[in-house]
Amino acid sequence: EKLTRYGFLNDARYAEQLARHYVEGKKYGLRRAEFEMRHRGLSQTDVANALAEYDDPERISAQLLELLQRKYARVLCDPDDRKAAEKVTAALVRRGYSYQQIRFAIEDYFAVFYEM
Repeated sequence: EKLTRYGFLNDARYAEQLARHYVEGKKYGLRRAEFEMRHRGLSQTDVANALAEYDDPERISAQLLELLQRKYARVLCDPDDRKAAEKVTAALVRRGYSYQQIRFAIEDYFAVFYEM
């Protein structure tokens, strides 16, 4: 109680640091970041407040496009290769992104990099 009263134990600040680490550092989606944060014992309220800053569709789309460029460009070299797209989709789902977000990001990726 004394540590909390003096501000040394602050779950909200810890949640913000973890959210930054998972979303900006590890490039996790909001679902995976939430899972990891809840796994560390943070309350749903603290997690939701910390992740609210990152719940912007444009930001998520830009982050996914960056991931596709940096990490999955070799796999997604052919727009007609459905098996490669399924592998990338599965990997991104494990990172915590939704299917809809991934589908839009892959469409944007091919529109930007293969139809110039």
